[in-house]
Amino acid sequence: MMTNSFQSETLNEKSRSYETPYQFLFKINNNIIVQRFFNVNTYNKSACSSLELKEAVDYGVEIIKAVLKDNALDYMTQYKYYFEDDPLFDTNDSDDNYFFQVIVHGKIVIESGWSANIYPTKIRYDVNIKRLIGKIIYSIQSALSTPDKWLTTSYIVTDNENQILCDYNLKVD
Repeated sequence: MMTNSFQSETLNEKSRSYETPYQFLFKINNNIIVQRFFNVNTYNKSACSSLELKEAVDYGVEIIKAVLKDNALDYMTQYKYYFEDDPLFDTNDSDDNYFFQVIVHGKIVIESGWSANIYPTKIRYDVNIKRLIGKIIYSIQSALSTPDKWLTTSYIVTDNENQILCDYNLKVD
């Protein structure tokens, strides 16, 4: 079978034109559940070390945790008699963890992780957040395009008597 070199070059050029430097990954251990590439208008490099990006990631994680919780409750209700007879029903010995990452230009700029072991095995490996991906991406895009004047990149940690314990001033590499 003969391939058309002109056609393959055109396809390669088209695929490169869709490359975007921004992505988020949602994984269990090293297995990707969701990977989405997206664009950011007016990207601000300082936003990579901002409280706003951390809050966007926390928002995404909370959305995913809510879906997992709802699915786990539905599943456990549906199979409640199995769980009553055997509390270890639908468990395994693996130590699974979820990871939510935001990647900019191939570098992980922020990551959040939590244990997946609190969810039944069926729910743990069967996550569907397709309808929520738009909300998650919008939140990350907004954080990464926040102008410097509205970014929080300096943090002061105080104790109960408002004595300064640490003063962080985050810098972007």
